Amino acid sequence: MIAITDHDRVSASPWAYQHRHLYPFDIIPGTEVTSADGHVLGLGVTEPIKKGMSLAETTAAIHAQGGIAILAHPLRGDYRSRTTLRRYFSQPEGLIPMGIDAVEVFNAGALTRGCNWLAQRVFDRVALPQVGNSDAHTPDCIGTGYTRFRGSIRGRPA
Repeated sequence: MIAITDHDRVSASPWAYQHRHLYPFDIIPGTEVTSADGHVLGLGVTEPIKKGMSLAETTAAIHAQGGIAILAHPLRGDYRSRTTLRRYFSQPEGLIPMGIDAVEVFNAGALTRGCNWLAQRVFDRVALPQVGNSDAHTPDCIGTGYTRFRGSIRGRPA
């Protein structure tokens, strides 16, 4: 399966999702929302979500659409305040009451590999599922990062 997301809009995935029967894999629609506390992937989301809300408000809006909220590249540090970065680093368990369903610990588009290494080390201490993503901004990057899991998405075998 592949999740198709774009920053702060849902227009990137509807066509592919509507034509999912043409593909030999499942399509998961979604968005990457810019919250006040960093980027959050909303998988299974088909309606826009307002950017700039708190992390808790953003995850609640994703959940209201039946989606899954994943904190994206949490320790990359290039777009969020140092206070937020410090909070994720020192108190990663604080994500759980905010409704985060999973955290990205591998981002193929990371500026340095150290960001991924650090995220994995920090979030290994927290009882949240961990994911890897391509974060592909060009076609040749699609599939360079991925998540393996046992189970299903929306009742379909994986």
